[in-house]
Formats: sequence, structure tokens, C-alpha cells
Amino acid sequence: MPALFFRDASPGRPESPRIPAPQGDHQGGLEAAIRLSTSPRVISSVADTMGNATISPGLRYRDAPAAIDWLCKAFGFEPLLVVPADGDLVAHAQLTCGNGMIMLGSHIEEDEWGKVVRPPDSTEAPCTSSICVVVDDADIHHDRAVAAGARVIRDLQDEDYGGRGYACRDPEGQVWYFGTYNPWGSS
Repeated sequence: MPALFFRDASPGRPESPRIPAPQGDHQGGLEAAIRLSTSPRVISSVADTMGNATISPGLRYRDAPAAIDWLCKAFGFEPLLVVPADGDLVAHAQLTCGNGMIMLGSHIEEDEWGKVVRPPDSTEAPCTSSICVVVDDADIHHDRAVAAGARVIRDLQDEDYGGRGYACRDPEGQVWYFGTYNPWGSS
């Protein structure tokens, strides 16, 4: 398959470093996590040094083309890359927001990824995760999302830990939180 180049690709961009596979038993719970958190950094990447996020959540949607349009309209994401697949499906898409990114694609139960990642069973179903996004103005973001049809599940409010935010569901039931609290700095 030929390489795909993105909006911000540059000829001089260095290749991502190769990270060696972990060795040994990775059981051990909290003690192991503490040991890893205090060990020399093992994940150092070009993305990190360029100011980009090093974690990009991946989502599956039953109607990925509609989800991409809606996420851009309601939440302000921008498409970086969209790879179409046969039959009005999306093989892979990357949407950016600030220096963060989500990746998404069409849910196909029969494919390898579809067997382990899927959208919520309904727009009311519990989710095993949510995506938290730092925004400059939670009130303006809230109003934009509601106008586009987001269903608010946690009202806009000042948070005890600082900042202001709200939670909502998108049309397929994924849970999102948007707020001004920035865990990396001041809110």
C-alpha cells in the first residue's frame, strides 16, 4: 500500500523512533505501574517533540461519514485525513482539535478491528470510556454542540478542581467531555 501523506507532512520530517517491545512478565498491578512511571522514559516520539499529542483515541461509528461531518460541525474538529472504503464506508480517518487527534472508521463487525472495537449498542448504552477535550470557552462550545444536536448528559458547570465543562453524547452514543480545565497547566 502506498504511503499516505497528510496536510502537514514535510519532506524533512524525521522517522518515528522504533520502540523496543517490552520484555518479561507485565503483571504486578500498582507496584509495576509505579516502577514504570519512575523509570527512564520509554515512549519518546517525534509527535511529542513537535508539540503534538502522543495519544490518539480510536472510535468506530456505524455511519462514519455522517459522524465525521457531525463531529466537525458540532465540536469543531478538522479532518486531517479521510480514507474512503467501498460502499460509503470509511477505512480510516484522522480528525484534529488543537494539538490532539482522534482516529475513527466505519464499524464492520467482520473485520479484525471490528471484532474488538465497536460503537455503543445504543445512544443510551453505557460506554467503557469517554474522551475529554480541553477548550478555550466551555460555554461557547456547549452552545455550538447543542445547536448541532448533541445530547447533554452533564450540565455545563464550574468544576471543584477548576475550570468549567459539560458532558454530552454524539448521535451514535459516544460520550464526550469538554472543559476549560487543563491538567497540564492553568485553566
